[in-house]
Amino acid sequence: MQPRPSSAFDDTHEAAFQHHLLHQVTYDTVLKPDKRSGHATAASWLAERVGDRQAEYLAITAEHYERAGDHVRALAWFDRAYEAAEQRYANQAALDSVAGILAMPHLTNPAERFKQLTRQRDLADLSGQRALQRAANDAIEALAVAEQRADWLCSVAANRALLHDRLGEREQARIPRVAVTHAVFVFFAAALAADLVD
Repeated sequence: MQPRPSSAFDDTHEAAFQHHLLHQVTYDTVLKPDKRSGHATAASWLAERVGDRQAEYLAITAEHYERAGDHVRALAWFDRAYEAAEQRYANQAALDSVAGILAMPHLTNPAERFKQLTRQRDLADLSGQRALQRAANDAIEALAVAEQRADWLCSVAANRALLHDRLGEREQARIPRVAVTHAVFVFFAAALAADLVD
């Protein structure tokens, strides 16, 4: 470990490994419970000190909470990292935060998963990442079918039309528009039927 001449945080001394391989070998020798405890300590320490430098440390704090096994806090910090990145138009940083959330095994709430996939799809559209946009839209479609959500399917069809339009595929862009119209009709017919039954 080599001490650094300055620190990113006031009244704090920093040290770093001389080489990333040395860091990795050392990390690999630490037992899992000790790693979790260390990540929890690092996350708590960062959470207390981010202050007005949040944009730099929100995602790192989230990753430490995730590695510590504190999925509730990890989700909250990844969400904050996404919002901070979105506010400064840092699309890739926002996408990285969303990817961190989507990778969490405890993200089982369908509405939350839909929200994060929609964020991913919309950011991919903004940054011209068409393959990611298509993949996110396909994941939303699978979720919509599983949850029987016609409104989510409408979102998928609308985005498919947008994607075809972005790619200059004008004829193909018209096909999802018909699907949107049909899905809206089915959705409202089901809602009306439910109201009549009640």
